[in-house]
Amino acid sequence: MDKITYLDLEIRKTTLLQAAFENIPTQEFLSNTNFSIFNNLEGVSKINLAVKNFNEETLLNLRVDFTKITCGTNATDPLPYESIYASEKRLFMQDCRNEVLTQYKKMNYHHQNSTESNEPEDNLAIELGFLAHLLTQAKEAFIKNEEAKANGYLKQAASFKKDHITNWVPQYCEEAIKIVESDFCQGLLMVTSYYAKDTIL
Repeated sequence: MDKITYLDLEIRKTTLLQAAFENIPTQEFLSNTNFSIFNNLEGVSKINLAVKNFNEETLLNLRVDFTKITCGTNATDPLPYESIYASEKRLFMQDCRNEVLTQYKKMNYHHQNSTESNEPEDNLAIELGFLAHLLTQAKEAFIKNEEAKANGYLKQAASFKKDHITNWVPQYCEEAIKIVESDFCQGLLMVTSYYAKDTIL
């Protein structure tokens, strides 16, 4: 697989997970989204089962589960913020939040609705959006035959994923999957954990 094809696939994976964690999944999202690009067969099978068995009841259960693992309904619910996993006391707004914010500003990256959002910048969906941005910059540079610049973006993307996604997302997914019952959320967490552990070439 050449680098441009590889990057195109990684961008699709990253933006798909970003979209999945950004908002409560809708019927339209479930119907029009293909998770088969991921290699985690068990997780993909769970998601496909959720789509196949979709109805109003399963959608409601999915939304309840999604709220648990993104907003929390109990004080002990796992939440998708890096700071929580970087702190023994599980506090928000730790140093890692400042670290990613510095990188966003350096790359002039503004996440969707950044001027209106109160989300801490180390939210999983925002970090995935930034990673997708770096991968897109690398792909565009390779297309223009700017190999040195492309490799620089690729190195930055690999470092960001290792330092700000791989380091905490698998633990979040492991904890979150214990409190969800819907096939979609279980599958999403399996796929996300697998993706987080996978290194960028």
